[in-house]
Amino acid sequence: MSENLSPDLSQYKGILVIHLVDAVTYGPPGLASGVRVEVEGVLKKPLRKPNGMWVFTEVPPGSRRVTVKGGSYHGQTFTVTPEALDPKYPVVIAPLSPLPSYPFPDGTTLIRASVQEPGGRRLSGVPVRARVVTAACARARLAKEAGEGAQELSLARVAGRLQAGERLWLPGESLVISDVGDDNRSLRLQQPLANAYKKQALLLPCAETASDERGEVVLWFGNCRSASFDVEIEVLQGTSERKEVRVEEGRTTQVGFIVIEP
Repeated sequence: MSENLSPDLSQYKGILVIHLVDAVTYGPPGLASGVRVEVEGVLKKPLRKPNGMWVFTEVPPGSRRVTVKGGSYHGQTFTVTPEALDPKYPVVIAPLSPLPSYPFPDGTTLIRASVQEPGGRRLSGVPVRARVVTAACARARLAKEAGEGAQELSLARVAGRLQAGERLWLPGESLVISDVGDDNRSLRLQQPLANAYKKQALLLPCAETASDERGEVVLWFGNCRSASFDVEIEVLQGTSERKEVRVEEGRTTQVGFIVIEP
């Protein structure tokens, strides 16, 4: 993994790299995907690489709004302070959440649902999270305690190769991997931990998305290592009861309507 250095404006070279990662395949979206990336205050055209990296140069210091949109993915906007990044590796991972119309490969494990108000009106842009709760599906365990604010984790009992852009769940928070060690037993997080965790805490598969303009939602899972497993679905806006569903690997589970109160 890249070395974690303290921000130093004297080393800032005006470079910002946005690394787009397809949240289904963990690969790049493809040069012909139609995805576009814009960085606030940057007029110079970025260098676009086949691995999904968009390299922006002459980026002024200060907080910059980044907008990603287009293709078969949900749009997203987030804020980055380029000079606060590692000057040797000024990269921000941007996982691309697929729209319900995304061309999922055959055999993808999916959950589909619709979000609506009590009166039946479909709601767009509602954030939804689904997390696996079956312990046997854990991707890894913490090899040692991790304190609040930690951004690098040591792992044990890792199941399969972890990927940059992969989303995992620790009790109470959703995590995005930004970098994986060569030994596959250490990783760096996109954001520091909000909580402290004990040794042996489980890291479980997790997916986050939002409803589209028709209120439809699709959530996807891979590497769960079980023919069937339990998933808890939670709406992250308004009030809605959590739904727990049994999911069959390689099949689509239809949940129906998720009704939320404003």
